[in-house]
Amino acid sequence: MSLHEGESGVIALAKKYGWIAALDDLDARKIARKEQIKITGTLGIIKIGYELCPIKDKKELKNIIGDLGKAGFFMTHDIAQGILDTEKHNNK
Repeated sequence: MSLHEGESGVIALAKKYGWIAALDDLDARKIARKEQIKITGTLGIIKIGYELCPIKDKKELKNIIGDLGKAGFFMTHDIAQGILDTEKHNNK
């Protein structure tokens, strides 16, 4: 498996500091899992953005998911639906 420099850097820093690695590349994710590094990806970050309020409502969330798909970002229907089924956290 050959990784780009950025992906290798993310994995190295996540391992060194115990961080969660934000990776979408499948090979990079496999290597991170082998190294027992917790991972998330673009959709995981968007989900957190919705749960914690920077993404204001379901309509905006749906538009973002749609725009990602139009831009060529691969996601299964089940994953997209799982993100859309996310509930906002009440930050009061």
